[in-house]
Amino acid sequence: MSIKIKVTDVLEDNVEIINIKALSSLALPEEYLKGYPVCTSHNSVLVIKVNPHTNTMLAVGDVIPRRVFENTYLNWIREAGNRLHRINRRLRKEFTTTYEV
Repeated sequence: MSIKIKVTDVLEDNVEIINIKALSSLALPEEYLKGYPVCTSHNSVLVIKVNPHTNTMLAVGDVIPRRVFENTYLNWIREAGNRLHRINRRLRKEFTTTYEV
């Protein structure tokens, strides 16, 4: 499942988060959770960790400057998604077994 965030325009240069769908930490590989960046969902709040010292939370109803959302948060989310994709691809290869008869 990919991370899905729906936003709507508010005021001049802001967006409001109206919906968040993402996997919880229980559904993600341990290797992914131990590295950075990582995104997890907890009760309709998206937690973005880009390093051990930075946790950013996005929740339904948050109003964020459009530039910050597009240039910062979306970049972090894409990086985390690409990292998860690479880990999942590698894990699938590890579980693939070939039998010769």
